[in-house]
Amino acid sequence: MPSLILLRHGESAWNAEDRFTGRVNGDLARRGEQQARQCGLVLRGMFPSFRTPVNPGLSPRVIV
Repeated sequence: MPSLILLRHGESAWNAEDRFTGRVNGDLARRGEQQARQCGLVLRGMFPSFRTPVNPGLSPRVIV
């Protein structure tokens, strides 16, 4: 059976401050970048990756 893995962004600076971001996409905090790298190590080469066009800047997908 095929697998579908959904991956959310890592922790942003605003997440760490418990701030509501709404539709604003803040940059990843250092911890968020580490979280994305850890996911990348697990998933590397296993699956194709896709992302939403919401944040055209540096995304966790780029890090992963």
